[in-house]
Amino acid sequence: MPLVLLGGCTTVEDGAVASNPYGAGQGWLQSETSMARATGPDGSPRLVLAYNDGTDLLDAAGDVIPRFSLNGLSISDNLGVSWTRVGQLSDPAVPAMRGDPWVAAAGRLVLYVGLRAQPAQPGNGGDLGAAADGLMLATSTDGAETWTVETIFKNEFADGPKIALSRDGRRALLVWNQVGDDPQPFGVYRRTRYMVIDDPGTRLHMIFPVRRTLDVAAGWEPPNRRSENHVLRCSDSPDPEVRYRQANAQGHPIGAIGP
Repeated sequence: MPLVLLGGCTTVEDGAVASNPYGAGQGWLQSETSMARATGPDGSPRLVLAYNDGTDLLDAAGDVIPRFSLNGLSISDNLGVSWTRVGQLSDPAVPAMRGDPWVAAAGRLVLYVGLRAQPAQPGNGGDLGAAADGLMLATSTDGAETWTVETIFKNEFADGPKIALSRDGRRALLVWNQVGDDPQPFGVYRRTRYMVIDDPGTRLHMIFPVRRTLDVAAGWEPPNRRSENHVLRCSDSPDPEVRYRQANAQGHPIGAIGP
């Protein structure tokens, strides 16, 4: 089995070449890669890559286009020897998408989670501006050929979403950081929240289950303050098939679900 290593390059002030120096992504931000092995339409292995993709993010005036999407997608049907850039996911049901994506797969079922946002305002000078205001979920049941995009929730700032699938594709675990205002001491708090979705491949246009805060011990939550060295003790999960890992209160959570 070949070893596939992936990375992303962000642009800098003097202009940097993105991770695809010859294609449509040249000179645009591409970063935060996530990859999953799926089954393609013909039954052969397919690698599905999610990443921040700023290709064509700006209009001729240098403004971020209103209904922008940073949720990039590429696929490889030869185990990473070559890649096809599909482009950014978009859907009329989601005003804008601010990236931070993660992808998981079980056979032909592929789930892609990312940040939802409000449309960028005119004259923004290239500043994304529009704050992430929730999460979106794209679902494919044909090996990343076609997608259904939905809003999981809105009007709540989220960060670092991750999604995991059981091997049989019957359960999905979604974890993310909820971010909000807190007057003391740093003006921001982060809580790790989670959602378990049953039969995600058969429940398109879902009514999503209630979001829950991860209490890693009885009556305990991460402190409402920034803490670069506070390690969350996530060994006591609310479900024996669910595992969590988070380095600190600022880091993005990671989840896994079995069997």
